[in-house]
Order: sequence, then C-alpha cells, then structure tokens
Amino acid sequence: MAGLELITGKIISDAVMTAESKKADALELIEGIKAEYSAEEEKIKAKAAEDIAAVNEQAEESAKALLNAKEREAILATENAVVAEIIAEAKARIMNLSTDEYFALLTEIYKNNAEDMEGEILLSAEDKKNMPQDFVESLSKIKGKLTLSDEDLGQKGFVVRYGRVELNCTFDAIFEDKYNTFSDIASGCCKE
Repeated sequence: MAGLELITGKIISDAVMTAESKKADALELIEGIKAEYSAEEEKIKAKAAEDIAAVNEQAEESAKALLNAKEREAILATENAVVAEIIAEAKARIMNLSTDEYFALLTEIYKNNAEDMEGEILLSAEDKKNMPQDFVESLSKIKGKLTLSDEDLGQKGFVVRYGRVELNCTFDAIFEDKYNTFSDIASGCCKE
C-alpha cells in the first residue's frame, strides 16, 4: 500500500502544485485586469477632468461675454441718458434766450446754412409775433432774397423753401443732425 500512498501522495502533490500554479496564474490575471481597469479608470478620470475643465472654461467665457455685453449695454444707456440731458439742456437754454439773443442765434444759423437764392422762410407763430420788424430783410442782406411765408411752422427754428427744396433749420432737426456729435461727447464723458 505504500506504493499506492506514494502514488496518491504524488497525485495530490501534483494536484496541489497545479492548483497553486493555476491560483498564481489566476492571481496574476486578476492583477493584470486590475492594472488595466486602474489604467482605464485613470483615463476616464482624466477625460472627465478635461471635460469638466472645458465646460468650466466655456461657462467662464460665456459669463465674461455676458458681463461684457451687460457693461456695454449699461455704458450705452448712460451715454444715451447723457445725450438726452445735453439736448434737453441745450433746448432749454435756447428757449430761455432773450428775444434779441434768440433772433441773433437764428441769424447765425441762417448765415451758416442758407443758399444764395430766392426762397421763403417759415417761422412759428410765436416767432413771427416776437421777431424784430426787419428780421426777414436782414436775412436777405446776408444771402439770397427771402419772403416770410404765411404758413406757420409747428416748432422753433425755421425752414427755408427754395422751390421744392427745403432747408430745415428747426432746432429738432439741428439736434437730430448733431446727435452723433453729442454721442461722441457723451462717450468721452462716460469713459473717464
């Protein structure tokens, strides 16, 4: 029986060795899988970190762009408010001029804008009532030949008609024409 025990012992010993070898192979395979998994996990974490960084960067850029747009909007609103104040102040000053100063201003505007041709001048009913007696004649001495229109202008300033062409020198038209100049002034004020 000793031979049988020897054979059995050998079989068991070989089986244990085979089992140990397979166990070692299995552990090695498990370690390899763990290493691959760990490497893949690191890749996934790195990709997730990149994606989060990209999303954060994009969100930051979007927030900056929105903030810049809001700042530009606020600056523009301030500039527009300043322009409105400049125009309102200028109109108020004009409306508060003495009669002599007011018609001297109209004369200067006419001198700087009129054509040397025949035409008719339109004034508001209030301006017709307050104008100096020789106002239209004095303008005719500067440029062209003017007659006073029977038609009343609905606003301050004047319009000169040269046939079908009109020279609009109402204060509303002048301020509208100068709006960009006032905007540039306001823009300079708002940037300081």
